Amino acid sequence: MSYLERGHIPFEHFVVDGVIRLFLREQKQTFRKRTLEVTKMRGTRIMEGEHIFDISDDGIYVLPAAQTVKDQYLSDREEKVKTGISKLDHVLGGGMTRGAVYVLDTGSKTNFREVIGAIYEERVKAGDGILSLLSGSQTIHELRSLVSFFGTELDQLKEQKKLYFIEHYDRPLPTGWEDAVFRVWNMTNEEYEGFLRNQCFSMLKDSKSKGTNWFASYDLNTVINERGTDYVLTSFAKEAAVLRSIGVTVLVLCNFKEVGEQVASFLERISNGVIQTWVDGSYQYLQVTKSPDGQISQPYLLESIEEKPYIRLV
Repeated sequence: MSYLERGHIPFEHFVVDGVIRLFLREQKQTFRKRTLEVTKMRGTRIMEGEHIFDISDDGIYVLPAAQTVKDQYLSDREEKVKTGISKLDHVLGGGMTRGAVYVLDTGSKTNFREVIGAIYEERVKAGDGILSLLSGSQTIHELRSLVSFFGTELDQLKEQKKLYFIEHYDRPLPTGWEDAVFRVWNMTNEEYEGFLRNQCFSMLKDSKSKGTNWFASYDLNTVINERGTDYVLTSFAKEAAVLRSIGVTVLVLCNFKEVGEQVASFLERISNGVIQTWVDGSYQYLQVTKSPDGQISQPYLLESIEEKPYIRLV
């Protein structure tokens, strides 16, 4: 165990201008990988993390950390969907890619209301339509209140037929909102799948052909609770494919720990981007762990601020 691993910093770290640590680790039992980490470099901004390097006939080649294989088809799209959180948009290369599917791992202790509120405000300002699959804990009243906190009203969007909700629970609706809500609580899984394909997605496709872009917020925990894990594993990939083909940007809200390893792994595989949030002690973190351009961010602290969007990444 080194001094650093024991929490002690050797005296040399105070007097030298740079420190580079080298590691040799096991990979798939019979192979090894070489990594390096720059822990200090005076006067230079450090790219944090352990970076893989290779020694070849051409010298030493370093592959920076936080990088996976790029989705060339999506990463080349220039149109971005702003989240309203400047640092998150920067990390995502300007925002979420139009027509891509992103998963937000909400975590059991995390507060993600401000993220949703900021995104909704940006979508309303951009003139996009919004389709929201509500959760058991989120009502239309609660969502309207959240968005109004950001200075945006959903009523006008509803009047323009650019706002629809999918409701899995038999609960009261705001007066005048009946035509904006698809009530599906009495549908079988087969009927629900047919409704999405023949009515809901068809409506989005027709509206898209007339020039309206759409954003979908999809609470997957609700679908699992009401329709079962098997439904999600057999149907959600098809739903995501249809929404991609229409050009709908999708944000899937899901608690990975609640849905289990199988569903979480499935979601990470079929999505184009993954944003994870978690709480460590009294701090909340956010990290982009998958994106169309292959970039993975460092973990950022979420800090509350007084002005919109009421949170920032530090």
